[in-house]
Amino acid sequence: MQVVVQAQVPSRSWLVLVMAAGSVQPGTPAHSSTFKVDYAVNPPRRRILVVDDEPDMLFMTRLFIEQAFPGVHVDTAETGPDALRLLEKSTYDAVVSDYRMPKMDGLEFLMQAAARIPADRRILMTAYADRNLQQRAREAGLAFIEKGGDPQNVVDAVGRALGP
Repeated sequence: MQVVVQAQVPSRSWLVLVMAAGSVQPGTPAHSSTFKVDYAVNPPRRRILVVDDEPDMLFMTRLFIEQAFPGVHVDTAETGPDALRLLEKSTYDAVVSDYRMPKMDGLEFLMQAAARIPADRRILMTAYADRNLQQRAREAGLAFIEKGGDPQNVVDAVGRALGP
């Protein structure tokens, strides 16, 4: 006989715990060896962080990503320092950041995020692209897209960052 327990965890993914009846004695804590987690039922949600000081652009970028990747959770921040605080609390699969922002520019933010997010999952976008900025972003291994153009560019860059 098996007992199936469903529990919602902080990442809002559902885990299904399957335990053989009698494997956990009453009054004793369950050990990790007493159950298995079946992620195939409902795999963990992927998470994206979008950073932009322009609320309208932040909203639209979030909307494009959510429509293109159903089930992806998108968090937003309006400054680099706010985004760094989110990175301390949560794990993200990719980060999209505007370049020109107050307090900290997007390139500096993405460089500080390097310890938590691999370069190929960090995306810098700007409406003020120049060769120097593009070169610096490429040298850091960041994806680089122009802001305000075709929304498909954002979707494509996030798709490459998330992989298959």
